[in-house]
Parts: sequence; C-alpha cells; structure tokens
Amino acid sequence: DTPNDILRMNYATLIDALTNTLYRVTNGLYAKGLIPMETVNHIQTAASSDVVKSGQLMSVIQRQLESSLNPEQYLTKMCQVMVNQQHCTLTRIATSIAHQLGQSLPNSVTSISLIPDDV
Repeated sequence: DTPNDILRMNYATLIDALTNTLYRVTNGLYAKGLIPMETVNHIQTAASSDVVKSGQLMSVIQRQLESSLNPEQYLTKMCQVMVNQQHCTLTRIATSIAHQLGQSLPNSVTSISLIPDDV
C-alpha cells in the first residue's frame, strides 16, 4: 500500500483519536513543519466542534502528504508527533501506520510511559 492508502485506511480512527488531543497534535505537527500556520490558526480559532476540526486537520494532512516529495518520510514524522502525545489510541494507530510503511519508530519515542486514554 502507498502512504496515501495507509492514511486513508486509518482516516476515521485518526479523526476520533485526534478529537481528544487536537490542539497538542496540531501544535506538534506545525512544530515539525508538517502543516502550515494557517491550519494552526484555523484549528485554534474556528467555532466548529473538535470533531469537525479533527476532520479538517486530517484533510490538511492528506493534502500535505499528497504533495510531499517523500510521502513515507512525511507519514513517519506524523506518526512520531502522534506517539509523542502519550495518548494510547494515537500511539496504537501511529505505530500501526509506521509498521505498514515498513518503519519502526525510534525507541526514544515509543518508550514513553503512556497515559491511559481515560485520564
């Protein structure tokens, strides 16, 4: 599967997981140069629900991935940002995506003690 296929297969579960960590993930993606500042501004100021904003963020990620010169690297960096949020569901999804890409996330990223989703 291509990186675009892999992201599409995980699209709905990512939107659900992102809703709980939307602002932290948005800031993390921007800090790694994976999304533009306009997206950060929109996510932080729009009056939409977090579910709608998560869908919009995923749409931006999909477009950025499609225009990336190295889609595998883009998706791997996105996974690293998501694992760094220390959110169990995001970590599971990101680790799965990385494995589908044939990548493993650095031990320093995956060895973080995870905070249960219900905290």
